[in-house]
Amino acid sequence: MLNQSRVFEEVLQNARLFAAAIVEQLRPGDDLISQRQAFEEFGRDFIKRNTAPKGSLMPLRTGAAPNSPLKYSRTEILAMQETERIMQRDVQAILNGYTHEDKSRTKTRARQVRG
Repeated sequence: MLNQSRVFEEVLQNARLFAAAIVEQLRPGDDLISQRQAFEEFGRDFIKRNTAPKGSLMPLRTGAAPNSPLKYSRTEILAMQETERIMQRDVQAILNGYTHEDKSRTKTRARQVRG
């Protein structure tokens, strides 16, 4: 069962993601952060684990040289965080033996029995 603080956290996380997407559209340069900033804000392990070829994050080189700085999209990182959070929640629900379909069937069955 969802409680108020969990719902609030869900709404807040989605608002952050939407705000980042708007910034990306209006000012694309403001969405890009350096690799160091990405490590500091989101954690080195998270960034490394989710960077291509193993993950979906694809940093951009800001110059032509092979050692030019890497830039990450803050929106992509936030979306990846949200994706992981949703996947973890769904896996936890499965491990607990509960799915949204089970809940729907249970409610339907209860209505049939009652009425």
